[in-house]
Amino acid sequence: MTQLIDRESIASIKKIGEIRNKDLLGEMLHIFNAQFNQCLGELNNSIQVADSDNIKYLAHKMKGSCKSIGAEALANKCLEMENLDLADELSYKKNMEALYTQVEKTYESTKEELEIASGAVLAE
Repeated sequence: MTQLIDRESIASIKKIGEIRNKDLLGEMLHIFNAQFNQCLGELNNSIQVADSDNIKYLAHKMKGSCKSIGAEALANKCLEMENLDLADELSYKKNMEALYTQVEKTYESTKEELEIASGAVLAE
């Protein structure tokens, strides 16, 4: 099983922040949290109307954001969404809804780990 966060990535971001004398990790996490929450809302809307192009776009965008802060497990869930096959629209929507629920749960667990690793509190 993939770990929730890559602690080496977190350490690297912290080190760069120390060199620049700023809380780079905290800034990145706050931006990540705001953008990810916005994408989740858009993703949910796209799933409800079965807009597969926008789902793939959002999943790809979210995956990149996750990778930039070391949220490995969440990035993998987004990759699953991005790669879900649209062979049958009904099963696609059902599978995408199930994956969306997994992404939400993984996001909450990841936020907790990131808060511990960074010492920052991420807003809802």
